[in-house]
Amino acid sequence: MPSSRSVHCSKRLLPPLRSVVRVVIDKNRCCNPRVSSVFNREAKIDITCKPKKDNVIDWDCIFGEDSEEEVLKYRSKDKKERATHTSCTDKDRPCSRFIVPKNVQRAETKVAYGPEGFPFLKGERYIYKYSFRAVEGMKLGKRFTHIGQIKGAYNGGQTVDGDPIVSISANLDGLHVRFSNIDKTIPDYYTHDSWYRNWKDATGEWVHVTIDTVFGESMEVKFAGGVSGKFVWPKDKTPVAWNNKGKMARMKLGLYHKEEQVGDGEVEIRDVSIEGPNGIIRTSPEESPSPSSKENDSKGHLYLGCFEDEKDKRIFGKKYVDAHMTTAICADLCEDSKYFGMQYGNEACKKICDKEDARYFALQYGQECFCGARKEDYDKHGPAICHMKCPGDSDLVCGGGRAQNVFLIKS
Repeated sequence: MPSSRSVHCSKRLLPPLRSVVRVVIDKNRCCNPRVSSVFNREAKIDITCKPKKDNVIDWDCIFGEDSEEEVLKYRSKDKKERATHTSCTDKDRPCSRFIVPKNVQRAETKVAYGPEGFPFLKGERYIYKYSFRAVEGMKLGKRFTHIGQIKGAYNGGQTVDGDPIVSISANLDGLHVRFSNIDKTIPDYYTHDSWYRNWKDATGEWVHVTIDTVFGESMEVKFAGGVSGKFVWPKDKTPVAWNNKGKMARMKLGLYHKEEQVGDGEVEIRDVSIEGPNGIIRTSPEESPSPSSKENDSKGHLYLGCFEDEKDKRIFGKKYVDAHMTTAICADLCEDSKYFGMQYGNEACKKICDKEDARYFALQYGQECFCGARKEDYDKHGPAICHMKCPGDSDLVCGGGRAQNVFLIKS
């Protein structure tokens, strides 16, 4: 195992110590900004940022020092109105709400110098994740409302003028993804008619965004939750996923709209994480670990993760309840299924699901077992945290409230 320690490579780049739950950094890699685009899975940065009062995200931890410089900077032309950054309606996990009056341009947090160990350089692979929920009924104008951007930047964090490398945007045509390299191949920005998603479907619901990129080589953006889709940077639009005017990339989250909109803007953001060559930093605790290895070893079912579920929009339709639920029981209940999942419980689930020709089983609330067959649906509502012990075996995890452990049934 490589030696590791807490490292202070640059005082200016280090997140505030009060915000760090755990920092483990390979001392031989921390201060070297040029690293392989392939993740080193051994000793790396592993930070979960502690929230501020009322469970508001600590942006100086996740994005680095001076990240909130633009949150309260902008006002209306008459100086009477300004944007607001406050707590979210739901306080079950770290979250920030950005409220921008129609006559104010933006309220955004941004990576300035960046958190220590995350240089965001060309050739490096990064996976950015965040979830946003626009207030239901939020109106849009013709131009744009950005709910997340990655821009080219100079040394020191000053962003390059012009369109972002990627932006999650919305206008009267709908929610969509825009790519730009500020080059002759994309002089303005690139999107596609098939990329637009119904904005009404995206409001009042959580939309989960994943941006997987090797800067200068590839970029793929995915939506899940309220709307879904996958959007890939075209290989002929070179430079791919990069802006040659910049030396690095910088992320911005919040809400940025063209002034004189038809209405005020309001969006909540949570579950922000950035994974790069040196490790991962996140605003919410990492997803619960896989259930006990003894369960997987004995049955061989593939654990897929912990995901949200909704009472009125169930991922898997068939439900069974057992006061002594374990993973094995649930798997047996779903035996003819392909997947099973658990909320509040685990084992009896698979058997019953088998009879329903399901492919998955899932467990929720310790005692509930669900069976399903649709591969594309199990992560529809995004990741969750499963923490409830199975009543039939306290060494196992059987989902949680509105959260389920999902398994792919062994053929």
